[in-house]
Amino acid sequence: MGKHGYHVIDADGHVAESGTRVLPYVDQPFRDRLERLIEWRNTLLKDDAGHVVGTFSSGTDTTERNQAVAALRNSEERMRFALQSADVGIWDMDYTTGVLQWSEILEAQYGLQPGTFGGTLEASLACVHPQDRASLAETMAEAARSGTDFSVQHRTIWPDGTVRWLTGAGRIHLDENRQPVRGLGISLDVTERRTLEQQYQQAQKMEAIGRLAGGVAHDFNNLLTAILGYCELLLADLDPKDPRQRDIAEIQRAGLSAAGLTRQLLAFSRKQIILNLAVNARDAMPGGGTLTIETANVELDEHYATAHFSVKPGPYVVLTVTDTGVGMTPLVQARLFEPYFTTKDPGKGTGLGLATIHGIVTRSGGSVQVYSEVGRGTSIKVYFPRAESVEMVVEPAALVSRPHAGGQTVLLVEDSEGLRELARRLLERQGYTVLAASNGEEALQLFDKNATIDVLLTDVVMPGASGPELTRQLVERRPELRVIYMSGYTEEAIVHHGVPNSGVAFLHKPFTSDSLGRKIREVLDRQVGHVAPHA
Repeated sequence: MGKHGYHVIDADGHVAESGTRVLPYVDQPFRDRLERLIEWRNTLLKDDAGHVVGTFSSGTDTTERNQAVAALRNSEERMRFALQSADVGIWDMDYTTGVLQWSEILEAQYGLQPGTFGGTLEASLACVHPQDRASLAETMAEAARSGTDFSVQHRTIWPDGTVRWLTGAGRIHLDENRQPVRGLGISLDVTERRTLEQQYQQAQKMEAIGRLAGGVAHDFNNLLTAILGYCELLLADLDPKDPRQRDIAEIQRAGLSAAGLTRQLLAFSRKQIILNLAVNARDAMPGGGTLTIETANVELDEHYATAHFSVKPGPYVVLTVTDTGVGMTPLVQARLFEPYFTTKDPGKGTGLGLATIHGIVTRSGGSVQVYSEVGRGTSIKVYFPRAESVEMVVEPAALVSRPHAGGQTVLLVEDSEGLRELARRLLERQGYTVLAASNGEEALQLFDKNATIDVLLTDVVMPGASGPELTRQLVERRPELRVIYMSGYTEEAIVHHGVPNSGVAFLHKPFTSDSLGRKIREVLDRQVGHVAPHA
C-alpha cells in the first residue's frame, strides 16, 4: 500500500465498526523488516435500508510523525530537567485572556507555595518589591508595545519579609496588528551572587583604602617625626621658665594627636580588633550597660561560605562582642563597614574603627557578622580561621655588659633631610658617633671607609636601593653588623618591601629620643647570632 492505501471489506469480513486505529505493519520489501505505524480510518458502508454491507478503510503511514512527536517530547523533558536543575523559573502570559502561568520554581522564587499564584500580571507585580514595581511594569509595557526582548533585575519580598533578588528575560510575541498575544520568560534567583559581588567589591574598596591609608600615614609619620623630634630638642634646650616652653608643648601635643590619627589609618594592617569593638560597644551604651566578650571554636560549612566571599569551609575561632546599648537600624547596619561612616557626633569618631576590623578580618580569610535590634543592643561576631597550635621554643637573647650611654658608631641612612638631621642630633646627644647618608650609594661609600660601624639604622623605603637591599650588601661585607629598620609603615606592612617578618629590629615613626635610644641599646646589647637582620 505504500504510505497511503485503502480497501473495502464486505459485511462478512472482520471489520464491522467505524473509527481510527493505529496498528503496526511490517514493511516486507526492506531487508531489515522495519516496523511501521499505520493509522487506519474505517467507515461502515450501508445500503438504503441501513444495513451494513461493508467498510471502507484507508491507511496512512505515521511512523515519521510519531518519531517526531517522541523526539519533541524527549527534547521538552530534557529542557524541563535542565531548567529545574538550574532553578530557572518560567512564566507564560496569554494576552488574549490575561492569564499568566508560573512554574513551581518561579513560585518558589517569590516565596509562594506551589499552585498559589494568582495567575494575572497584577498578581505578579504585587509580589515585587514596592520600590521596583513601577520600573518592572514599564519595562514589560514597553516590550508589549514594541515586541522586543527585555531583561530585568528586581527584588521580591516573601510573605515572611525576606528580600530576594531576581533576574530574568522575556519575549513578547505580537500579531499582524502589532498587538501582544503571548509572552514567555525565565527567572533566576541571584541573591547569593549579588551578595558575593558586593563582598568582592567591598574587599577591593577596603584594599584600595588600606593602600592609600598606608601611603598617607607613612609620609605623614615622616613629617610628625620631624615635628615631634624638634619639639623635643627645643624643650630640652630651653630654660624651664622660658615662656616659649608652653607654646612648644602645645605644638608637641597637637603632633601626638596627629600621630594617633595615623595609627588609626595604619590599623588596617594591625591587630587591634578587640579594642575597636570594645570602644564601639562602650560608645553605644552612654547610660551604662553590659559588655560581654566571648570566644568559641566553630565549624563553618559550605552554606555559610557561599554567602561570605572571603570564607572557606572549615574550623574557625569566633570572637563575639555583645553590648546592651542603643542598637542599630537596618540602614545603619547596611553602611556599618564603610570607611569614614559614623553615627557619632562631630569630633568623636573617625568612622575608621569598624572599617579597620572588616579589612583585617577579611584579609585573614575570616568574616564579620552583625546582629542588632534598636533599643536592645548589638552583637558582632568575628570569625578567624583556626590555626593549629605549634610548640614554640624561644631562646632568650643573652645580654653582654655594655654601658647604657652611647660610644658606638651608627650608620644612619634616611632620604629625608629633615629626619636625617634630627636623628643625627638625637643620637649624638646620647653619645653616639653618627655617619649620615641620604641613599644606599652614599651608605656603601661610608661603610667601606669606616670599619668601626657598629649598627646600621636605615629607612625601609628609599629612592634607589631600598633598606633591605642595602642591608644585604653590607651584611655580606660584615656579617656581624647589627641592623635596625625604621619606617612609617607597620611591621606587618614592611614585609612586602622585602623585610623579613621575624628576627628584625624595627623602629616605628614617629619616634622620640627615648624610643630611638632604647632601640639602639637593645640591638647593641644582644649577643652576635641572636638576631637575624637579613633573610
